[in-house]
Amino acid sequence: MTRPARLTVGSLSVAVLGALAVTVPQVGHADPTQPGTGDDFFINYVQNEFSGVRLSAIRASIPLAHQVCAARANGQDDLQAARLVSSANGVQTLGVSTGSTIGDESVALQIVDAATLAYCPTYNNGNY
Repeated sequence: MTRPARLTVGSLSVAVLGALAVTVPQVGHADPTQPGTGDDFFINYVQNEFSGVRLSAIRASIPLAHQVCAARANGQDDLQAARLVSSANGVQTLGVSTGSTIGDESVALQIVDAATLAYCPTYNNGNY
């Protein structure tokens, strides 16, 4: 005949802590896949849009992304903001230059989209 398991103070505290770990909701950060969440969204968006871009290059582009929002706040449209990205070598910083002016303009517009969605949702017109 086997005896019932005895609970000791140590095993009881382990059981209680285990139950708390399962039942207590974890507090986390905002979902980085949602527009308006800043750096996390910008980094994820750029990584998904352009394969092989280094994280350090994306982080180096974050100040430029903020300049895009400032340009939009000053009344510039997407194309004007893309010219800002191009003149600041934003396409080259990310290492995604296509080698053609028209191709690089398209890439600059994609960077403007990422910046607008990440940092200035007032101007994204719900286009996500």
